[in-house]
Amino acid sequence: MNTLTTDHLTIGYPGRRHNSPYIVLSDLNLSLPQASLTLLVGANGSGKSTLLRTLSGTQQPIEGSVAIDGTPVSAISLRQRARLLSLVYTDRTGGGGLTVRELVALGRQPYTGFIGRLSTADRQAVDHAIEAVGIAHKADSFAAALSDGERQKAMIARALAQHTPIIILDEPTAFLDIASRLEIMQLLGRLVRNEKKTVLLSTHDLASAISVADRLWIVDQQARSIIEGNARQLIDQGVMDRVFPGRPVTFSRQLNDFTIKETL
Repeated sequence: MNTLTTDHLTIGYPGRRHNSPYIVLSDLNLSLPQASLTLLVGANGSGKSTLLRTLSGTQQPIEGSVAIDGTPVSAISLRQRARLLSLVYTDRTGGGGLTVRELVALGRQPYTGFIGRLSTADRQAVDHAIEAVGIAHKADSFAAALSDGERQKAMIARALAQHTPIIILDEPTAFLDIASRLEIMQLLGRLVRNEKKTVLLSTHDLASAISVADRLWIVDQQARSIIEGNARQLIDQGVMDRVFPGRPVTFSRQLNDFTIKETL
């Protein structure tokens, strides 16, 4: 089934020596529905990246656990974890000295072993991933020659070639223009529908993302918790206004984005 869940998860950073840990979010009982796209929404510094790192097992929780199909992520070997969950980070993508095909082929490392020799099946997985994200015409181009949007598509293709049921992305459109943002969000929506992937991404780009979202995880900083539910229902209930507490920002249902409140 490959369902990711949390059980009374508390995230943050351990205290030094005898200091208490710094708690970011606490007592989270979350579930990622299969073959769905979930948006993680919150202000800068609210704990989004910390949560994504904890869910992926790259950062240890303060309390509680993260599990895939009931098995704690901490008990899953790194090799097996890399076959269940892939990551696309917010940083500007590298790999400029590699061709797109070589960059995407790095996603096959959990299957190729130490030598890294690609089998016919590995090459087919790479070609399929490149085709799925729409950059087959750039397969032999160097990553350094790509636009930011094309390079981000290549990184998503690498995650797709990794052949994991779950893909986690941290601000995948942060450095992209509006056209590229829309393309990336539509691409992620297609991966959910056509490839049956479970996608979780953090984003501030709600205008581009909300149309393809199934669910929302909204960081409630005041409660140090996550509000989760159906995307449209939470928007209609006005829950999005909790994203920026104490600031002159409101969520517009017409624009599907945040706007500054008008003042007299």
